[in-house]
Amino acid sequence: MNILDEEKAFDIAVRLFEANIKAGQQQNWGDLVDMIADMLPRLYDAVQSAWIHSTMGDTTEH
Repeated sequence: MNILDEEKAFDIAVRLFEANIKAGQQQNWGDLVDMIADMLPRLYDAVQSAWIHSTMGDTTEH
């Protein structure tokens, strides 16, 4: 994946996270906490991947 793809993936992850929080505002707070706990690792992985690719480049051999 190139950096543009990583940025798009990160942007999509953030938007999905925001949408889930907004949707969760009408739900039970316990469900919202579970939803956030489920989404944070995915968001972290997207940020970590984008950071690695932007600072070190794609080192995948083809």
